[in-house]
Amino acid sequence: MPYRQPNSSCWWISYTDASGKRIRRSAGTENFADAKAEEQRLRAAHHVTRKRSGGIGVADVLLEYLQRDNRLDARTQSKARPLAQALGAMQVAAVDLTTIHKYVDWRRQTVSDSTIKRELTILGAAIGEYNRRHGTELPNHARSVQLKEPEGRVRWITRDEAERLVAAASPAVADYITISLYTGMRRGEVLDLEKTRIDLARGTIRLESQHTKSNRGRTIPIHEKARHAILRCMVRHPDHPLLFGGVQDFKKGFAGACRRAGIEDFRPHDMRHTCASWLVMSGVPLYEVRDILGHASITQTERYSHLAHENLAAAIGRL
Repeated sequence: MPYRQPNSSCWWISYTDASGKRIRRSAGTENFADAKAEEQRLRAAHHVTRKRSGGIGVADVLLEYLQRDNRLDARTQSKARPLAQALGAMQVAAVDLTTIHKYVDWRRQTVSDSTIKRELTILGAAIGEYNRRHGTELPNHARSVQLKEPEGRVRWITRDEAERLVAAASPAVADYITISLYTGMRRGEVLDLEKTRIDLARGTIRLESQHTKSNRGRTIPIHEKARHAILRCMVRHPDHPLLFGGVQDFKKGFAGACRRAGIEDFRPHDMRHTCASWLVMSGVPLYEVRDILGHASITQTERYSHLAHENLAAAIGRL
């Protein structure tokens, strides 16, 4: 029932929200009937939400999300782990904006906003999917917090530097570098590449959705230099189903090759940036670069657009 508060001309109302928390606030009106109607509306709305949510916990929602559609990969699990640690014991209905901001502040002590953004994306997706599948109306404040993601690093090397790097590497590492540079594939996509997905006759490599970070399949044309490297790998590991014989990392060999070649601040993932940069500088349209690299959106590819300066100069020359 609406009630009066000292020093307030408006009626005040009281109700229990979806998380079970008692809320007392102004109804924003001096009319008793309007205040009573607002109180009854809020009580009914939150009662329906509590009834539909059934007291579901964050840990339950995350677990159901991860167990569906092959999401139990190491990358996704690592993103969900801190969510389960900090919020897993809570009911989803109790995770309000204050809770999300406290989570952001806690995570900022050890990780970047980019990482936090990806974690909140998983939480938001998990709650959204649960609502769709179960007809619930759980609050989803994870989608309300906007974190600005810094522009990604773009470090690439010239073709001369690439030749020096290959020459400074051991045979296996040199082939790994060559294939990475001339396909633009991610480290895991290269090292986990099965020979059956390589079609030398057609000159293509096929990556299905389960093989890619974006969960989208793509076909990659094989450059002549990559072809020779692939053939050498097949000779090196004739009986293994994986092209690189099950090797999980060339980190030490890659770092040693960079050191001997005199190339600084260059990481394995930068070979993917190098491939994209070479494509853009060769005049390949951004949407084609996007398809080769498997970017989820053209926005990711646009970070390389500044490299197409010669094409832009030609375009302005048409005026």
